[in-house]
Amino acid sequence: GGGGDGGGRGLVAVEFDWSNKPSSDLLDRGPYDMIVCADCIYAQSSVEPLLQSLTALCNENTRVLLSNELRTPLDTFLTAAAGTFAVEPLGIREVDNAPAGARSVSMVTAVPRG
Repeated sequence: GGGGDGGGRGLVAVEFDWSNKPSSDLLDRGPYDMIVCADCIYAQSSVEPLLQSLTALCNENTRVLLSNELRTPLDTFLTAAAGTFAVEPLGIREVDNAPAGARSVSMVTAVPRG
């Protein structure tokens, strides 16, 4: 966890299965400066557990960077997240020379509303 204090503790990466509630150890490591989510929203059933986990792990200084294929559940997540987070789209990336069937990827950043 970064602690958000600028104390120069370096980068620490922590793997987390967001389909489970954050453990007390994971919560104690926070607050986190940044949480990166890559292709986490793949079904409607993944929206609420991810949003609950992010809400538990973020404070007013945490930035969430989310990259996800464009799927209907992404829209559901962004709509639900807008109540708790200030969501800023960073754009949609079309992949050049992508293999057949590849989907566009959306990048967003979010900061908890304070």
